[in-house]
This record gives sequence, structure tokens and C-alpha cells, in this order.
Amino acid sequence: MAKSNGNYHVNGEEFATKDALTKRVRQIRDKYLGNKILNETDAAFIRDLLTHHTEAAEKAGIGLKHFTVEKNRDGTDSFYITRTDGSRDDFSFKTCITNIRRM
Repeated sequence: MAKSNGNYHVNGEEFATKDALTKRVRQIRDKYLGNKILNETDAAFIRDLLTHHTEAAEKAGIGLKHFTVEKNRDGTDSFYITRTDGSRDDFSFKTCITNIRRM
């Protein structure tokens, strides 16, 4: 078994700190301001990050179709999930980062 290096891992990327991970997520978010659909590479990263959300199964629902960045009801730029059945929900990437564990 490989020895743990104590870093955070998301979709094959490695981060020494939660701040570094937060910076990467914000870079992705900021590329898609204005209701743009995330490309395949960025969507894969966000999909993996979502697995660390406390309500990941509920957020994913029946299945994920795509992610966008939109203003939530508080006016904050947020990631939104569009499910395969057309239903939608937002989620906090900060909740995901709070719950991620070092590997």
C-alpha cells in the first residue's frame, strides 16, 4: 500500500492545503461566470469535489448532466447542478472543502 503524503486529492490533482484547493476551485468558478456550462475537464474536477459534500447523494440525485456557475438567491456566484431529469440545485464548494480529508 502506498504511503500517504498527507495532501488533499481531487480528480488526480494534489493540494498541500485547503487554501490551495480553494484557490483552484475559485479559478474554475471564475472561468464560467454568467451561466456557462463547465467543460469536461473542469466538470470532472467539480464532480469529484462534490463527493465530499455532506449531502452529495441528494445533490447528485438521479444523475448529473452538467454544472454551471450562476448567482444563487443570495447573489453569490455558485456552482449549480443540472441533473439528467432536468431538475437543478446549487451546492457550496466550501462545504466540500470543509469535509475533505487528507490522503
